[in-house]
Amino acid sequence: MSAGRRGGLRSHQGAGGRTLRQLRNQARQRGLKGQSSMNKEQLEQALTR
Repeated sequence: MSAGRRGGLRSHQGAGGRTLRQLRNQARQRGLKGQSSMNKEQLEQALTR
């Protein structure tokens, strides 16, 4: 995996923002219900509330 790709996966910024995996992990840590069936946009909205 290239250094640019690794950096993008660890970044919370950039063109795509956090990855879906990062968002799901954060939602799980917060105890967010229904996170496994949410898409990236829904997770981002739920986590900003």
